[in-house]
Amino acid sequence: MTQLTEMIRQQLFNDILEGRYKPGERIPTELETAGRFDASRVTVRRAYAALEEAGIIVRRKRFGTIVSDSYTAATGPIRTVAALMPLGDPFSRDFLETLCREAADQDAMAVVEPGARNGLELNRAALRLAANGIRDLVVWGLDRQLDAGLFARLRVLGVNLVFFDRILPGPFADYVGLDNRDAIETLLNAAVADGFSEFVFIGTAGLDVDSNRERCHYFTEACIRRGFRHDFLELPWSEIGHPGIRPECTAFFSGRPPAPCAAICVNDSVALAAVTGAPGNCRFYSVDGTPEALAAGITGYTQPMRKMAETCFAALNSQRRAGRKWHAREYRLKGELRRPC
Repeated sequence: MTQLTEMIRQQLFNDILEGRYKPGERIPTELETAGRFDASRVTVRRAYAALEEAGIIVRRKRFGTIVSDSYTAATGPIRTVAALMPLGDPFSRDFLETLCREAADQDAMAVVEPGARNGLELNRAALRLAANGIRDLVVWGLDRQLDAGLFARLRVLGVNLVFFDRILPGPFADYVGLDNRDAIETLLNAAVADGFSEFVFIGTAGLDVDSNRERCHYFTEACIRRGFRHDFLELPWSEIGHPGIRPECTAFFSGRPPAPCAAICVNDSVALAAVTGAPGNCRFYSVDGTPEALAAGITGYTQPMRKMAETCFAALNSQRRAGRKWHAREYRLKGELRRPC
């Protein structure tokens, strides 16, 4: 392939990646592209042929050339996997360490993209990685600013995708996450065994992600089904992790009857923030089971990190094998109850 042919192919690839031409839409004719790049039809035809061979574009009689609207996949063994997740969160750091170990065990290189602080920055990071040839991504969805259209285009362009933990991606990626129903039921059972019959679910305000919503839903469902008295408290997500007693917790618990209660927390970050503002007759139970939470006396439901990392690689390999026959799957993994020492 000549240098000009490769430049045209790469520019058209980037145009599709950035959404200038969307899946199912017509792209310019060879003649129009030849004019755009001041190139010969033969040169452009070679660039189009390379895109067609990769499954990125499809030629249709009487309609022209369109961007493929079916998902493709990179093939062969995984050589490099990119992890899009922030390093500021203890949970994502723990998972990233496990993912890197799994990559080493599979003779693959792990590339870390740690800079994104929200979904918009995550979108840009995914674009940059794909444009530079990365074909396997594990994405910790930060929030709902993620561009679903972008990630769907990545799949059309042959990028294999696994979303981890927070956001359910839908049809364009596999999902690996905790079995949140089992997590909440296990924590409730532990609290009942400890003698509690009143419960509070402590979640977050300002962070609307699927995993948190599921945990709240299963808590509500279980309490109604089992006839438990229950209540809800939300802490501002933007302030989680800051030191000091949570005034929201103090105000909430001072306004409740003095009966003992069990606080079921959406994750350990929330539990650690709330525990200092709760009365002594409230015991804490939380998803994550980190050493910090256990040391603070919080009963935890562990995230099975090693199994999750293994499952992310298994999902990426499944996408590579299935190619166009691939359909998105959810992999829900169970953890274990851990008591403070």
